[in-house]
Amino acid sequence: MGGVWQALAFGFIGLKAAQGRLVVNPCLPDSWSALGLTFRFGGKHVGVRAEHHRVAITCHEPVLVQVAAQPPTWCQPGTTIMTSPSTTARDRP
Repeated sequence: MGGVWQALAFGFIGLKAAQGRLVVNPCLPDSWSALGLTFRFGGKHVGVRAEHHRVAITCHEPVLVQVAAQPPTWCQPGTTIMTSPSTTARDRP
């Protein structure tokens, strides 16, 4: 089961930790409309929902996040960051 979660998180949603921030770089299969996961990052509860042209990130504590090649931004408790990745893994050669 852990391998499936890792494939979804690291492969399709493109999660990784880089320099103290959570990076999200989704690459969903064409036949999928969306994928959402909840997890802990640095002990903080985070939710990510990725669609082909939109990403929503929610958190319960401040978390520094970066979507694709966009600049990092702080996700604040009780808020949702909605963004359209300008460059995602799917767009790169």
